[in-house]
Amino acid sequence: MKITFFGAAQTVTGSKYLIEVGGYGLLLDCGLHQGKRSIANQLNANFPIDAKKINAVILSHAHADHCGMLPVLVREGFEGKIYCTAATADITKFILHDSANIQENDALYYNKHLQEGEAPIKPIYTEQDVKKTFSYFEPVAYFRLSGQWTQLTPNIRFKFYDAGHILGSAITLLEITEEGKKKNIIFTGDLGRHFLPILRDPEFVKEPAETLIMECTYGSRIHKPVSDLELELKTRL
Repeated sequence: MKITFFGAAQTVTGSKYLIEVGGYGLLLDCGLHQGKRSIANQLNANFPIDAKKINAVILSHAHADHCGMLPVLVREGFEGKIYCTAATADITKFILHDSANIQENDALYYNKHLQEGEAPIKPIYTEQDVKKTFSYFEPVAYFRLSGQWTQLTPNIRFKFYDAGHILGSAITLLEITEEGKKKNIIFTGDLGRHFLPILRDPEFVKEPAETLIMECTYGSRIHKPVSDLELELKTRL
């Protein structure tokens, strides 16, 4: 088994983690790099993975830095399935449409105001690219609702726990069997907080794991209690 990080390592955006097991390529998230236009455009213009060698995608949630490069993946030759919860699939469609619209309009505006010697820019992907992506989604229920694992190959299966981050966000528990030995990988995606309205609290993964891939953007911070947020909002307004 080999794990390669193509984003969200030494940075907090562009999540892409490739797991390779016996010739099978599984991509965890396929996020857009966000930040300064010059840097982000350069990173997003060069997709770092051979899309044709990716057999499946597991998508943790619908934020653009986790799902925003899916249309490029499909355009580059991906033919597998994109596994995620039903809510994530629904929200991702809005996010990708919005992302394509922004890119197309930005390119149109920028190219109308080119300075001498400047090259025109192209959107990373278009609305047409986004529409092609939708047929690849394969909704999967949280394990607490279905009681079912999803089998990718005879040696790889996974299930979803609730991450409590946004609607549909999921923690992925992967079970991989190599040379007769089972190994668990936990991929948290972005984790939510407890006691938030609408969202369920993040679930605890019950199984032990040999490998943990975890977000750490706020790893050094202690958040204030949720009960303080309303008062803080009123004070700042």
